[in-house]
Amino acid sequence: VKLNKIGGCNFHYLKINYLAKFVEVFADKYLNLKFIEMNKKIDELLNKTKEMADKAEALLGEGFEKAKESETYAKITDKMGQVGDYVDKKIVELKESDLPDKMDNLREKAETKAEAVIDQAKAYGTLLAGDIDEVIDNVKEKLSPGQKNNH
Repeated sequence: VKLNKIGGCNFHYLKINYLAKFVEVFADKYLNLKFIEMNKKIDELLNKTKEMADKAEALLGEGFEKAKESETYAKITDKMGQVGDYVDKKIVELKESDLPDKMDNLREKAETKAEAVIDQAKAYGTLLAGDIDEVIDNVKEKLSPGQKNNH
């Protein structure tokens, strides 16, 4: 009986280890097979997608070539050229006009006014600082030990 209990414990321990190893090996092989199957399916989907994209590109290429031969395409191309010419012309006119000079003058005037405002702000700041110093000195005098409080 004692032998059976000791052997039984060892036997159960061995059964659990073998069962765990079996599950590990089975799962590994099963998962590898599933992974291989999934990779094959993904490859098939990618190939089908590539084939569809190639067909769509071929159809679009044919359609674009036909569209290029159409009268509408010629009109659109002509209008786009006219728009480009118009924009180029307006850029040249703007560069040749006095607008850039006017903008420079406006910028200079704004800078001058800004500098004047900054100078005024500094002057006010200096006055305020002087007033604050005066107030601080008055408070110090009133709080000094040699001074009597009137309150």
